[in-house]
Amino acid sequence: MKFKIFSLIIIVLLLYAAFFPDKYVSFLNNSTALKKVVRDGHEPVQTVVESVEDPETEAAPLKTFLEPPGRTSPFYAYSSKVYKDDPALEALAANITAPCGEDVYCKVQNIFEYVRRNVPYVGEPNGINNILPPYETLGKGGDCEDLSILLASMLNTVSGVKPYLIAVPQHMYVMACGIAGGQVFKPTYNVVYDKSTLVSDRRYMVMELGKNKHIRILAQSDEKFSIMVFPGRSDQQKHMEKKPSSYFPDCSADSVKVFSKECVFPNSGAVVMLSGTQDASVNMQIESVHVPDTRQYMFDNMPCVMLDPSYRGSGADIGEEMPKFVHGKKEAVRAW
Repeated sequence: MKFKIFSLIIIVLLLYAAFFPDKYVSFLNNSTALKKVVRDGHEPVQTVVESVEDPETEAAPLKTFLEPPGRTSPFYAYSSKVYKDDPALEALAANITAPCGEDVYCKVQNIFEYVRRNVPYVGEPNGINNILPPYETLGKGGDCEDLSILLASMLNTVSGVKPYLIAVPQHMYVMACGIAGGQVFKPTYNVVYDKSTLVSDRRYMVMELGKNKHIRILAQSDEKFSIMVFPGRSDQQKHMEKKPSSYFPDCSADSVKVFSKECVFPNSGAVVMLSGTQDASVNMQIESVHVPDTRQYMFDNMPCVMLDPSYRGSGADIGEEMPKFVHGKKEAVRAW
């Protein structure tokens, strides 16, 4: 019985295709997942739906299928706001990236950090979605979509970089493609101590580094001084009591006038002690060092990194995609 019903359905489809070929072809085109759209020369948008099947293999190529939509796509409202050849934005980006020379990674990093540090995140009331062009966002800030549009526009000034707007439920950020390399971004330095301190044979300075496991110490004086770094306060106290103690010899020095060192400790909680056998005024600066752990993706045969301009501080470092957005379904909207 099932075979007879199946045979009858096949016969009906064959008769339909024979007598109404145009409608049958139209039906097939509307049913396929890959739709061809004629480019109309008015900034068509390419959208790609991505999925990461294994969250532990971010370096593996993203599995995608292409679906270029027409201008009626909801993502066209975002991509159409992205500037591609704007002289004023090019001048601003050139000023921001002036120290970089021809280093593309440095340019991307400087632009990304400029947006995060200088353009405030301003949320919108529920139910309102006012998509801003780059200059309005520069002037008054914007939400994740506005900041991403601004960042993509500024990245378009960097030769070889191809930005995409990444849309996920309730959020948007940027994927910058066309840049390669493992650890491509430079460390960032944040000052945690910057003072002139007087030390002597009876006066010393002690500073606990807290969670800063990677630091750079710069110290200078007209008189000789000593600096020692201990694993913790207990070892520093043992040293003061002339008891056996541990310290980091590679990040310490005795009787110097200039000290410059970058140190990495196995655990947080190290303690810096500055002292002297005679009166010495020491100018000392301690900076925490952060080396971005860049995740890299292959997309459309290009190496790419994720840039989220909405997050401040260490919430999402350059090249780091927030975990809650890594595994979800995404739309990659061409912005170049």
